[in-house]
Amino acid sequence: MKSVRSKSYIDLRATIQSPRRDPAGARATFAVLALGVIDAIELGLLDTESAVRFFFHADNAMFVRRDLKDKLADDVMARGLQLSDLFTVLDPVLANRAFRVEIEKMRSACRTLIGRAKLAA
Repeated sequence: MKSVRSKSYIDLRATIQSPRRDPAGARATFAVLALGVIDAIELGLLDTESAVRFFFHADNAMFVRRDLKDKLADDVMARGLQLSDLFTVLDPVLANRAFRVEIEKMRSACRTLIGRAKLAA
């Protein structure tokens, strides 16, 4: 975890050291971290804007796209980046419903990434 201007965030490039040597393991590590952030959002420990600064930020999104090279992982990052937009664009009832759908899609994608790693091991 790095600290910039007293704000903490996860740097996936520093956390996931060997995506080329162990791609399935790297994707599973990403998925476990993402699930933790998703749980923190649902428990109210992180709001969606903080989650973007903490985990779903552009540097991590680029790492996922360029180094992990997995559509499901990329989808998790894209959905995470857009979570806070739901509450800006939609009325509260629709935003909450859409939020639940997006969270479940993210969680499902993470489970699939972890399952793939088990099969590869």
